[in-house]
Amino acid sequence: MQQDDTTRLHTVQQDDIFGLQFRQYLTTRRLGRILRSLDQVDSTNRLAQSLASEGAPEGTVVWARHQTSGRGRLGRSWSSPAGKGLWFSIVLTPAVSPATVSQIPLVAAVAVARSVVRVTQLTPRIKWPNDIMIGRRKVCGILAESRVQGDTLEYVILGIGLNTNATAGDFPPELTTTATSLFLETGKPVDDIALLANILNEIELWYDLWLERGFGPIQEAWQAQNSSRPASAI
Repeated sequence: MQQDDTTRLHTVQQDDIFGLQFRQYLTTRRLGRILRSLDQVDSTNRLAQSLASEGAPEGTVVWARHQTSGRGRLGRSWSSPAGKGLWFSIVLTPAVSPATVSQIPLVAAVAVARSVVRVTQLTPRIKWPNDIMIGRRKVCGILAESRVQGDTLEYVILGIGLNTNATAGDFPPELTTTATSLFLETGKPVDDIALLANILNEIELWYDLWLERGFGPIQEAWQAQNSSRPASAI
């Protein structure tokens, strides 16, 4: 495994300060029960892919304070200033057709948007296919990368980048007019640990609903969240 990271492997059963605080908020059965936290990594998706290929169980989460080579959709880079956002990836192993993987970012988008509403009372909008906007500015990007062997989906890595405590000066010049953060929109600092747990709780709820009932409930929730493109475009 490539090593440019400093890692600490946490499970929520550990009696350290981090584990106790995270466990206080986490209600999931799978997601986040194994959490690898990092001070720095090139890409949480890259590390999560390595862990998945080595047999990491579903729900394993990689969370970094800083990414040096974060990436978004279509190979774009993702700005991940240290300590100013939630940069994390989740290992998923759904027993579904590879053709349905494109729905997973929308499952996550619904969950993240609902968490943002609950924590901040802001009104985020889900922009097809993988962005969450506040007004005209992007606050969150979502990326799903999968490994398929033949007709079998082996795993999906769900990567999420959410700007939480970034200030205007934390963004590179090319993003100053297009990006925002929860702090910039509310003027209040965000508890990243509590928000991470809240998002994982919400993702597991909607992910399980998707596995049980398909895309219909996700489509309804997505459209209710002011999506800018009809779900039939999937």
